[in-house]
Amino acid sequence: MINYYEKNKEQITKFLIITIIIVFIFMIKYMVMLFLPFLIGYGISNMLKSYEENIEKNFKVGRVIASIFTIIMFLLASSIIIFFIYTFLKPLVINLIGDAPMYFKKIELIISNIKQYIMDMNKIPDFIKGSIYFTIEGINGIAINLGGGIAKSIVFSVPKIFMVIVISTISSFFFLIDRELIYNTFGDIVPNIIKLSMSSLKKAIEIALSGYVKAQLILMTMTFTIASIGIYIAGFEHYIIVGLIIGLIDALPMFGSGFILYPWVAYLIGIGEYRDGVYLIITYIIIFLNRQIFEPKILGKQIGLHPLLTLGSIYVGYSIIGIGGLILGPVIFIIIKIVLESDIK
Repeated sequence: MINYYEKNKEQITKFLIITIIIVFIFMIKYMVMLFLPFLIGYGISNMLKSYEENIEKNFKVGRVIASIFTIIMFLLASSIIIFFIYTFLKPLVINLIGDAPMYFKKIELIISNIKQYIMDMNKIPDFIKGSIYFTIEGINGIAINLGGGIAKSIVFSVPKIFMVIVISTISSFFFLIDRELIYNTFGDIVPNIIKLSMSSLKKAIEIALSGYVKAQLILMTMTFTIASIGIYIAGFEHYIIVGLIIGLIDALPMFGSGFILYPWVAYLIGIGEYRDGVYLIITYIIIFLNRQIFEPKILGKQIGLHPLLTLGSIYVGYSIIGIGGLILGPVIFIIIKIVLESDIK
């Protein structure tokens, strides 16, 4: 038994590392929300580490002073970026909100006309009419409740978001000033195989997340461009802001561009604007085909996997884990690739 282990030590170690990481990934959804502020703080500290070291070296100040100055500059830069984004979007959003009552009235009129049309049908049994009528009412009620629920959740989330921002900022400060102490303490209490596992996991997550973000930014830009052009050709105002919203929503696996375009097309057909409806259908088809064709290729290039393997990892991840598997699937495949290619003794 000992001889077998010595002969196959590298393969066994790699197998244990992969197993530990996969078990950890399945637990991660329960751990992320619990430690979210500290994970954000760790990420910020890693991002600011080189700047803090340069300030400490060039200005001959202590790490505490350098860390405080670095975090203040980071918060200032973030505030300026948010301010410019807010300044750019504010007039577009105000115009869109100003037109919202008109759109809601038109939607209410369409729903009322549909219900009246159903009730006036002579050749359809009453129980089917009633079923369709109550289905429309149910969908309408769900939409209203969903809108109210989203607004309520945003309002109630504000204190929590504020607390996460505060704790993340404070924890990033401690990660900056005491990073060696934190790393050494972690290294002393954790077994080597766990450290190897976490090292492989960290490397894989960095590759996967940076690749995923880059790929999504490229795809979002493509979607934004296609949607804006399609909406502009259809003759609608606010095509830039609506195209931007579609680009952002299209990056969310549970929604996609159809979340905006499906009801919009239905609304246009309902009011008899068939030409504009056809333009938006064509726009959606182009967006859909663009994502299906280019996503595996772009994502695979960014994370270092073959497009077919990327597509397979996305499908397997989604089938086993669900929505989160769209990201975690490629992460697991990258981990396996990293561990198998590494020289572990």
